[in-house]
Amino acid sequence: MSYANGPKIVTDGLVLCLDAANRKSYPLSGSTIYDLSGNGYDGTFGASTAAPTFTSANGGVLNFDGNDTIASSSIFSSYPFSVSMWVTNSLNWVAGSNQMDQLFNMSISGQRVSMGIVNVSGWPGVITLMYGGTSHWTCPGPIATGSNDWHNITWVVYGSNNSNHKIYLDSVSQTLTNNGGAHGGTAGWNIGSNNTNGEHWHGKISNVLAYNRTLSADEVRRNYNALKGRYGLT
Repeated sequence: MSYANGPKIVTDGLVLCLDAANRKSYPLSGSTIYDLSGNGYDGTFGASTAAPTFTSANGGVLNFDGNDTIASSSIFSSYPFSVSMWVTNSLNWVAGSNQMDQLFNMSISGQRVSMGIVNVSGWPGVITLMYGGTSHWTCPGPIATGSNDWHNITWVVYGSNNSNHKIYLDSVSQTLTNNGGAHGGTAGWNIGSNNTNGEHWHGKISNVLAYNRTLSADEVRRNYNALKGRYGLT
């Protein structure tokens, strides 16, 4: 698998590749975004809620207006894993709004795993990794707000209650803080919301990659360099 504007993305351990800019993945219309990894984990628009809308900017992106969801399948059932997403954030975070916007909600080993941006308990719009039981990991953030302010977020997750996790923002590893706390709610598989269609993303999502292993810093950088030109980054 390769892209015209950069080197090949990492394919070792790749189990999901959704790409709104690739016509084999999203053919300009319809309610399905097709998984290019070959594993058949296609996403379904608006299965039980509103569907994101497609625009051709940056080769092709999906717009999430705070009500939209892509229903996904159970991709993997255990740790470790890595997820990379190209996104914009359109929500102006208000201090104390007690809100989470989810990019990916998962069920791993019976735990609810949530990745997105959160603004609770004094964490003002920070990138987060939460999983059921004990840990809410955050990095300083927030990512900038703007319809064309693209960023790549990569989560590298080693295991439950494991302090080796990494969050990369635009291929740069961030300093993580474990804020503790339990993570409740329903475990399941959605992109752009939680499993019960709440905590919706506000912004755009273009490319989603998931791996059944941890990515190295060099591999995160390789994926970033493969796609950054599409989003006007050098």
